[in-house]
Amino acid sequence: MNSLIFIVVLFICGGALRKTGLFSKQAPIQFNLYVIYVALPALILKTLPSISINESMLKVVAIAWMAILLSVIAVLFISKKLGLSREITGVLLLLVPFGNTSFVGIPLISALVGEKGLPTVIIYDQLGSFLGMILYGSWVLAVYSGAEKPSIQILLKRMILFPP
Repeated sequence: MNSLIFIVVLFICGGALRKTGLFSKQAPIQFNLYVIYVALPALILKTLPSISINESMLKVVAIAWMAILLSVIAVLFISKKLGLSREITGVLLLLVPFGNTSFVGIPLISALVGEKGLPTVIIYDQLGSFLGMILYGSWVLAVYSGAEKPSIQILLKRMILFPP
């Protein structure tokens, strides 16, 4: 419980710092870029040696992909029933299946379970959410963002060049 209180205190401190004007309006963008390009890869590389791929870790990946699949089916079903536009369906196909497992999930699991939970959450995040976002997310963006359907070469290029 102390860890959760600490997280709440950090959120309060962040809100207070925003109101003081000490940081520019661009600071959150810079902090996010630091997390995406430096801190998260460093954490993953630090944790990788302690991860043993076994049956339980494969189950974690399967759960992540099942959650994505069930979310996609639900979105497509609801979009069709409600007659939602192609654009809204495309946005929902990106938003609903993916939680913020890196920015929120990793710190939350660390706070609740401790360091011993990091290998499991890293596997879920990287081989589940992140890989799903690269493969499936790139496809959704390509198919739902324009009038013409992109070629396989364009899709592969977008996936390979996806910054994170």
